Amino acid sequence: MDPSWSSFGIVLLKLDKGISYSDLETKVISLPKHASDGRELQYGERLSILIRELYDFFGLRKLNIEKVYIEGFAFGKSYRREMCGMIIGATFAFFLMLYGSDFMQSRVELLPPPTVKKLFTGSGRASKEDVVLTAHRVYGVNLEWKGKQVQDLYDAFATLVAGLKKDKPEIFV
Repeated sequence: MDPSWSSFGIVLLKLDKGISYSDLETKVISLPKHASDGRELQYGERLSILIRELYDFFGLRKLNIEKVYIEGFAFGKSYRREMCGMIIGATFAFFLMLYGSDFMQSRVELLPPPTVKKLFTGSGRASKEDVVLTAHRVYGVNLEWKGKQVQDLYDAFATLVAGLKKDKPEIFV
C-alpha cells in the first residue's frame, strides 16, 4: 500500500499459486480536497472516505490476508508528515477493527521509503521514474487505474515486492 494525503494505492497479490504478476488486483482511493458543495473537506471527512473505501475493498470480501505492507513516510522529511501520519494511523485502525490485534502485531508492517526503493530497484535513492522502469523491465508490470498510469500503484507494488523480498526471499530465486 502507498498512502498519501491525496490518494492511496493498493496492490493485492495472491500467492496461493506462487508469484504471478498477471493476477495483481489494484485500487486507487482518491481523497478529494473539496466536497461537492465546494467547501474544503476537514481531516475527519477525508479519513472517513478512506475508511469507507478500505472497507469496501477489503471488509466486504473477508479476504484471507497473509501480510500487509505499507510504505511509511520518509524519515527526516517534514512536508505533510502529520497528514501522512493520520492516513497511516487510520489504515492501522481499519485493520485493527477488521482483523483484531493479533493480526496487527504480526501481519501489518510499515516499510520506510528508502528500504522499499533499495529492495525494489537496488538503490535506496531511486527516483519515482526508476520505480516505474523497474516495474516494467524487471517485473513486466504495467499498472493502470481507469486507463491511466498512477504513481501510487507503482509505489504500492514496489512496497509489496520489497516486503516479500525481505520476508520470503526464496520466492525470488
